[in-house]
Amino acid sequence: MQVLLPGRSTAVVESFGNYSFSVDVRDGDLFSPRQPDKYAITILNSSVMVWRQVGSRTSPPNIGGGNVTVMGK
Repeated sequence: MQVLLPGRSTAVVESFGNYSFSVDVRDGDLFSPRQPDKYAITILNSSVMVWRQVGSRTSPPNIGGGNVTVMGK
């Protein structure tokens, strides 16, 4: 099942069992000047309450290594 979260026009949430999650990724190479890559994840329970969260859509933490590439569909 796919549902669109309120206030999001492009992010899709996937639902598996009683939990759903959203992932927000930023490819820092796409910014000028370049920025670190960033990644955030939010897991919601069946009551649509935050169960676990690392970062947020508006403030994702920097990734400490590796590289993220965001590609369009």
